[in-house]
Amino acid sequence: MRFLNIALAGYRIYRHIKRVWKKDTSYKDAGSLINKELEKLGPTFIKLGQMLSMRSDMIPPELADEFRKLLDHGVSIDQRLIYNLFLEEFKKPISEVFDSFEDRPQAVASLSQVHKAVYKGRAVVVKFQKPNIRGAILSDLHIIRRIIYLSRFLPFIPGVSKYQDLMSSVTEEFFKWIDRELDYRLEALNISRIKKGMADIEYFLAPEVISGFSSQTILTMSFIDGPSLNELFNNIPNISTQEYIEYKDIKFKKLEFISNMIKIVYAQILENGYFHADPHPANILITKNNKIGFVDFGIIGALNSGLKETLAEIIKDITDRNIPAVAHGLASLDEIDGKDQIQKIEEKIKNLLDNWQSGSVLEMTTAEIFFKLLLIAKDSRIDLPLSVIIIGKTLLEYDGVLRKFDPELDIIKAIQDHARGSGSGLDQITSLIPESIKDLVANGNLGGDILEFANQLLKDNVDISVHFGPSPLVNKK
Repeated sequence: MRFLNIALAGYRIYRHIKRVWKKDTSYKDAGSLINKELEKLGPTFIKLGQMLSMRSDMIPPELADEFRKLLDHGVSIDQRLIYNLFLEEFKKPISEVFDSFEDRPQAVASLSQVHKAVYKGRAVVVKFQKPNIRGAILSDLHIIRRIIYLSRFLPFIPGVSKYQDLMSSVTEEFFKWIDRELDYRLEALNISRIKKGMADIEYFLAPEVISGFSSQTILTMSFIDGPSLNELFNNIPNISTQEYIEYKDIKFKKLEFISNMIKIVYAQILENGYFHADPHPANILITKNNKIGFVDFGIIGALNSGLKETLAEIIKDITDRNIPAVAHGLASLDEIDGKDQIQKIEEKIKNLLDNWQSGSVLEMTTAEIFFKLLLIAKDSRIDLPLSVIIIGKTLLEYDGVLRKFDPELDIIKAIQDHARGSGSGLDQITSLIPESIKDLVANGNLGGDILEFANQLLKDNVDISVHFGPSPLVNKK
């Protein structure tokens, strides 16, 4: 029955996409209908859509944007089971560990649920992975593989055969993606690394992992108290026209907030090279003391020093309108064949930048142009590293969030201004991202199960540069 349900949903999704090909509808409208199909199919397919939302190089950007709207919801599990899971994992009952524990979950997602608690006088949240979820997802993925294989024998459905390789590659990537998401020790390491890299920025805040009560399936973290930017946007009319933002017991100067956000983005991406890659307004909070808190470290990007320098050069060349340099910079990210290919890329870039300069591409920011250039590179068969696609998408999202406060803001130009003001030009970035997590293990406050896991990663030389997964520390309104 599950096989039949998935196969029929797949056929309905194909029909929605076919209508776009026939120009009967748009990817935006089709995406909304596809989202409903994915949500009906449950956790595996919700997560598959969320993964594809980050891959505008693989699917149309309009469809990727719709997939970002997928609702990650689920049914909460019984409180007695929660207590048993904690006892089995840590050999201690919840009542002995926490001063208090809220039986009613603060947030419920398809793979997990989150409870607030008090630990040694501090507010914390505890994320529990739902039992047996790994087996259910692996079963669904096995069915997807079978359907892809059988689709090779369906020549009467036009247009399917040319996408079979794409579907296979997406499925195999998803196998790796979901395996990481279901290991909370990776999320703990991600949080610790970003906190360490941002330690000198006093207004940046991320949860502190309580390592003694965190494992592969349970993650305990400090609670960040404050409204999200999403909550501010939903409750403060004309927010862009106000000099001071006031909401409940929060008050901050808008221009100071924007400046601090620019510095946070610059420090994460271009200094540390390790960054929060899902800056949805529900994932950024403002505290009473005006610190900027980040939650949901499921999507993390990493750039090594070479990529940072290349991207910095490309961004500088975009603003300088140095078309040959932009083309060669994109090409340097991968090997391409023939001088003619470079010339074709240059022509596409010239058309884009000419339209941008003349105003034909209406009010596009540098971040939007940068992301379009990445799509041009993919169309030209340049195999961009995943981290480059993620950085393009991340800058685009930061740009959109901050333009809610200032519609005239261009985040990349603001980053360039900050770089010049701090005396470190974008074309001279030499800070290195560590190639391993040795510094984190040596200096981080990890312990027990997580420390053992980190040492094993080092021993096995495992790459954890990009990790996806939810961490619903706050309700996303």
